[in-house]
Amino acid sequence: MEAEAMQGVYTKDGSVDLRGRPVLAARTGGWKACAFLVGYEAFERMAFYGVASNLVVYLTTVLREETVASVRNVNNWTGAVWMTPVASGPSPSPPSSTSRDRWILCSTVQ
Repeated sequence: MEAEAMQGVYTKDGSVDLRGRPVLAARTGGWKACAFLVGYEAFERMAFYGVASNLVVYLTTVLREETVASVRNVNNWTGAVWMTPVASGPSPSPPSSTSRDRWILCSTVQ
């Protein structure tokens, strides 16, 4: 009877913590995960635009391109980066032999 009561406390998908113990459902996901994702996306955007601005500086100083040409090249690069996921099409559902985490990793690398 006690085992049945404890069954509802843990996650239903078989998640485990770093030590291999079942994870409490109340301590997973929720707003903590949302804050992590928002922070991750913010830092990813800052890194992307930092690389874009550094690329303009590199093209104008090291490669001696004109400023207008280097900005045009960086804009073309930015457009290619944004259109690559659209051109590759939607990701199919993962095959049953592949773990969910590995499939997410492969689909983000596209």
